[in-house]
Amino acid sequence: MKKLLLVLLISNLFLSCKEDEEVVKLGSEQNSKSQPKPVLDKLNCKSLFAEHGKCFVSQTQKIYNLPVDHSPVKGSNNALVTIVEFTDFQCPYCSKMAIKFNILENKYSGDLRVVFKNYPLSYHAEALFASKVGMVLKKEKGNGAFWKYHDIIFANGTKLDENFILKTAIQQGINPKLLKNKLDENLPDKLVKSDINLGKKVKVEGTPWIFVNGIKLENQGLEKLIEAQIEYAGNLVKAGTPRNKIYNYITNHKKTFFKRKLDKETVEKELAQFKSKFLENCKANSENMSQGNYYYILHQCAQKSNKCTDIKNCIKDTLTN
Repeated sequence: MKKLLLVLLISNLFLSCKEDEEVVKLGSEQNSKSQPKPVLDKLNCKSLFAEHGKCFVSQTQKIYNLPVDHSPVKGSNNALVTIVEFTDFQCPYCSKMAIKFNILENKYSGDLRVVFKNYPLSYHAEALFASKVGMVLKKEKGNGAFWKYHDIIFANGTKLDENFILKTAIQQGINPKLLKNKLDENLPDKLVKSDINLGKKVKVEGTPWIFVNGIKLENQGLEKLIEAQIEYAGNLVKAGTPRNKIYNYITNHKKTFFKRKLDKETVEKELAQFKSKFLENCKANSENMSQGNYYYILHQCAQKSNKCTDIKNCIKDTLTN
């Protein structure tokens, strides 16, 4: 339970909140200043949420600018949703995600495309070489050959060595001598490094690292986020944006990311979902007044300031000290 509470609070600590936004207080401010605070022996979870819950639901959403450029693409250019995945050919979680994407591509046929970005991790011995070979194959033989290579490499992650990687690429129709010559050139290195640099720019911390129409996948649920973006992009099409311009329209704002203000309905929906989790876990700990109770920490921090930013920074400092 302690771990669950920590996840619940920490996962919301860094969400956006207006810098000078004040938390609505119950009762008059004058009375709260003039009257002594009663000794607390039990948390009032409903009041705690009513006063401070909105501090932990973002009013904005970061949209990252992730150009497709040279990258392998699977799916229609008219797709409403573009997934950009930073991945590593020796990452077991990436292998599972590759299978997941194949299933989702069938489920959302025509509405979904996947963009592959290389992010080979230093402790995976063959990942960088597999990425370079993949980039040569994509450039020389196209997307179809790359994705066949991609699926075979991921299905055999425990067997990877240079011979297996080269053999798999040659099976997709590339001339062995051409492959060797291209690997000796600077271009494969340059393409892979370009992906790695982009990943660092958008704060990729591991693999798989996924963006859906520029939105970083966190705890939203992949299919839920895809479906929300299908609806959002569909409305843009109805308003006149061509389908083949959707991804560029949503994400390309000439900077690494921008913050899109969320509509009132979306914010209220997120607040309602957060409320149920908050109340459930708070009630389970309502009589715990120890410093290890994260809801008690929230209560204590709110006594020091009525600003959302101050409260969140106080909780963060308390939990990390």
